[in-house]
Amino acid sequence: VTRLDEIALWHFSDIGADGATIQQPVTLMAVLLGIFTLALTTAGARNLPGLIEISLLSHIRIDAASRYAITSVLRYAIVIGGTLVGLSLLGMRWSQLQWMAAALTVGLGFGLQEIFANFVSGIILLFERPFRVGDVITVGGFSGRVTRIRTRATTVLDFDNKEIVIPNKTFITGQLTNWTLTDTITRVVIKVGVVYGTDANKVRTLLLQAARKDERVLTEPEPSCWFVAFGANSLDFELRVFVNAVGDRMEVQNAINTRITTLFAEHNIEFSSPKT
Repeated sequence: VTRLDEIALWHFSDIGADGATIQQPVTLMAVLLGIFTLALTTAGARNLPGLIEISLLSHIRIDAASRYAITSVLRYAIVIGGTLVGLSLLGMRWSQLQWMAAALTVGLGFGLQEIFANFVSGIILLFERPFRVGDVITVGGFSGRVTRIRTRATTVLDFDNKEIVIPNKTFITGQLTNWTLTDTITRVVIKVGVVYGTDANKVRTLLLQAARKDERVLTEPEPSCWFVAFGANSLDFELRVFVNAVGDRMEVQNAINTRITTLFAEHNIEFSSPKT
């Protein structure tokens, strides 16, 4: 070990305590330690946050979204800290890295501003948490469940099982709908039109009957039905029900529509036809 520390591979300029420029050697031992540090940083960034989440954070009363934010920030800290330590062992000092900072600044002005904006937006998303991993969101015409929040982009798994990669800047500058942020209860609105001359009270009674027969429809808030408009060739009603989970929306709507069709047929109530 002592011999490795005596073998100087190259020298770099540094500023001494008296302000004078001195030449510092980079030994073989320092190079090996630097390479080991960089390799350890890579392994740590991949595995350590997950190990900490399993061994420590999972036993503390912290929700899954907070654990994800903590492990993500920890991963960034490991990468930045380990890289700085590894480069310093290899003889790199801030004075030698200033040209890289200058180049990065110029790059931000000539095309990297979007990458930088997405990176900063990713950090904001982790701390502000307008959505979390597992939330169902709608943004830019896309809807799905958030599966991954990365440095540059967020991955959303849509209802066709397609993974959509959305730049993080979109969530900060655009409009975002989160269906499950603080409450998973959502409202389903079913619009029904019947021909003129139909008994409106009877229609309302049958629509509410169709809703209340479904166990997935919540009793609080209770279902409601409204005669909302006189259409061009129909009396227009809206049946409004609440469900406990986003995944129940389509199933409940399908079941209620089927039940309405059956009830209307039994009571000789005719649906209106679209005006042509």
